[in-house]
Amino acid sequence: MSKEHVRSLFDGMVGEFLRRTPAKDRKAFKYVIADSYETGPQNWTDGFVEKFEGRFGYSPERFMPVLTGRVVDSPEVSTRFLWDMRRLIVESIAYDYVGGLRQVCNKNGLTVWLENYGHWGFPSEFLLYGSQTNQVGAEFWANNNPLNNVECRAAASCAHTYAKKSVYAEAFTANVNFKFSLASLKNWCDWSYAAGVNHLILHVYIHQPDEKVPGIIQWFGTAFNRHNTWFEQSKAFIDYTRRSTVLLKAGLPAMDVAYYIGENAPAMTGPRDPGLPDGYDYDYINSDVLINRTSVKDGRIVVKNGPSYAVLVLPKQKVMRPEVAGALKRLVGKGATVIGPKPSVSPSLENYPACDENLRNIAEKVWGDVDGKDVKTHKYGKGYVYDGVSLDDVLAGNGIEQDVKVISDDKLRCSAAGGGRIGINNEGGIVYKHRAGKKTDIYFLANTSNKPVDFTASLRLAGRKPSLWDAVDGTIIEAAAFSQKDGRTLIPLHLEASESIFVVFDGKIGKNARGPAKSNTPDYKTIATLDDEWVVRFNGQGAPENIMFDTLSDWSKHANDGIKYYAGTAVYEKSFTLTKPEADKPIILELGEVGVIATVFVNGKEAGTVWTTPWEIDITNFARSGKNDLQIRVTNTWNNRLIADSKLPKEQRQTYVSQPYRFKANAPLSKGGLFGPVKIKQQK
Repeated sequence: MSKEHVRSLFDGMVGEFLRRTPAKDRKAFKYVIADSYETGPQNWTDGFVEKFEGRFGYSPERFMPVLTGRVVDSPEVSTRFLWDMRRLIVESIAYDYVGGLRQVCNKNGLTVWLENYGHWGFPSEFLLYGSQTNQVGAEFWANNNPLNNVECRAAASCAHTYAKKSVYAEAFTANVNFKFSLASLKNWCDWSYAAGVNHLILHVYIHQPDEKVPGIIQWFGTAFNRHNTWFEQSKAFIDYTRRSTVLLKAGLPAMDVAYYIGENAPAMTGPRDPGLPDGYDYDYINSDVLINRTSVKDGRIVVKNGPSYAVLVLPKQKVMRPEVAGALKRLVGKGATVIGPKPSVSPSLENYPACDENLRNIAEKVWGDVDGKDVKTHKYGKGYVYDGVSLDDVLAGNGIEQDVKVISDDKLRCSAAGGGRIGINNEGGIVYKHRAGKKTDIYFLANTSNKPVDFTASLRLAGRKPSLWDAVDGTIIEAAAFSQKDGRTLIPLHLEASESIFVVFDGKIGKNARGPAKSNTPDYKTIATLDDEWVVRFNGQGAPENIMFDTLSDWSKHANDGIKYYAGTAVYEKSFTLTKPEADKPIILELGEVGVIATVFVNGKEAGTVWTTPWEIDITNFARSGKNDLQIRVTNTWNNRLIADSKLPKEQRQTYVSQPYRFKANAPLSKGGLFGPVKIKQQK
C-alpha cells in the first residue's frame, strides 16, 4: 500500500537484474508479471493515518480500539469506520501497489501483466485492482474448477470497463500431468473465449535442458514443451488460438447487462442477482467507472472507449455513498435503465451524518416512491428505475431481444459463459461471444456438449452478409443458408461435440435477404473405405518396429505390452485408389476418431494435422486419380508409459520425471491410436 516500498522492492529485484545485465542481452525482457494475489490480508502501511484523513476527512486514530473488537461512539459509527478503512485498503492496494508497480516498470521500459484477483486474504476489489495495470489477465484450469467462472469474468469485465483491448488468461492450469490431449483442452479454450478471454498464455512451458523424457515437470499446468509427445504437432492448435485471438479482439464486446458490484470490500467478484437470462451477455462494473467513465447514448450506458449496456443491475442492498447515487442520478436522467432497491443510508463515516441526508435527497428524486412491492417503477428525466421487476421483463419492456437465440428440437440452451460450469449450469449447450465493429460484427459460437448438435442460430443483426469462419483450419465460406427478418439473422448450423464456428457479418445486403440453400452443411458421398490392413510402425519402448493391424483399434487394448503402454508417435501407412473423382469437388479424409493427434501425408506431401472434431481434413490438393499413398502419424500422451513404468524399479524405467512419481500402477489407461472408421468422401 506504499509506492515508496513498491519502488524499493522493484529496485532490489528487477532493478538489480537491469543493472547487472547489459541492454543488448535482455532484449526479450519486456514484462513484469504479478500473479494472482495469494499473500494474505494487509491493513497498514507507513503514512496510513495521514492517507486516511486525506481520503475521508477525519482521523482514524480515535477509532483504533474498533480494530480490537471494541465499540467507539456506537455500533453504527464503528461499523462505518471499519467500512472506510477497508475501502482505503482497497484503493491503496490498487493505486499504490499495482499503480506504483506500473509506474516504476513503465519508467524502465517494462510492461506490467497482472492477474486481477486473489485468494486467501485478497484485500482489494478486483476491478479497481486490475484498472491500474498495463495488461490484465485471468486464469482457468482444465477442469470444472468453480473459480474459472470467477477469474475469467473478473479479467474480462476489468478490461472492458477500463479500455484494455486484450483479455489474457493463464490457460490450462491443471493438477495432473500428461492426461490431456489438445482435443480435450478445446472445450475449455472455447469456454474461456465465450467468457471474454481473447489471448491465451499457455501454462506452462518448462525449459528442458537435457534429453530425459518427459523431463522436468511441475504438479500444476499442462506441459507445453518439447518433451511432450504431441508438442511438435501442436502448431495446428496454436494456429486455432491465433486465428481466434484476431477475431475476438476486433471491435468491442457487445453486452446488454452491467452488474454493479457495490463498494463493500474486499471483493473478488460481484453479485449477479437476478441471474442473467439465456441469450444475453454481461460485465461487472464498479463505482469508479460509474462515476468517472460513463455516459448515456440512445438509452444505453456507454463506457468510455468500451462497451454499452442496456440495463444496470444494482446489488440487493440499500447502502450507497452519495457520490455513487449522484452518478446514477446523472445516468438515469439522461435515459439509462437501472434495476435495484432505493438506497437509504451511506456505509461511510465520511461527512456523517450529512452524507445520509444527501443520499436520501438524491434517492427521492431518482426512485420516487419505488419500494419494490406497491410501486415498482419510476421515471426520472429520460430514464427509469425498477425494483421488484424481473430482469427478463425489463429487457423485454425496453425492446432488448436476446442477442443469440438457439432454435432446436433438442431444447438446446445458449447462455453466457461464466454463469456456471462448462456449458450452462453443468449442462452442455452453446456458449457465445459477440464483438461489434463499425462495419463488421463477429459471433463466436461453441458447442460445449459431448454430442453433435443441429440448430438454428438466431442472431440480433440484419442487413449484413454472413460468412462462416472455421478457426481450426482457416477456411472461410459464405453462408449458403440464412434468412434475415425483423432485425435478426437465422442461420442453420451443425456442430460436432466441442466444435466451434465464427459467424462474421460484413458487407451490406437487404434487411430481408435470404441465402440460396437450406443447409450450411455439405452433403458427401463415400468413395473409399480404409478400415482394414494398415501397416503400423512404432519407435522403441518394446513395441514392434512394424506390425499389420487387420482392423483399427485402441493401443491400450492391445495384447502386446509394448503397444499397450506405448507413448509417442506411430506411423500408419496404406494405399488407396480413387477412380476418376469429380473435378472441382472437395475430397475429404475422415479419420473417425484419433487418440490423440494425427498428421496426414498424401503422396509424400503433408496435408495437415487433425487434432479435434470433426476429425477430418481436406486432401483435394494432394489426392489424385488412381493409386494414392497415405501416411498418418498418430501420437498419444505419455500417460500409459508412465503408468507402466510406475510398476518398475527406477533403474528399469524408460521415463524420467523430476517431481515425485505420482503415476499409479492401477490408474486407467488412455486411448491411443487411430480408431476409424477411415473414409475418403467427396462433396456431392
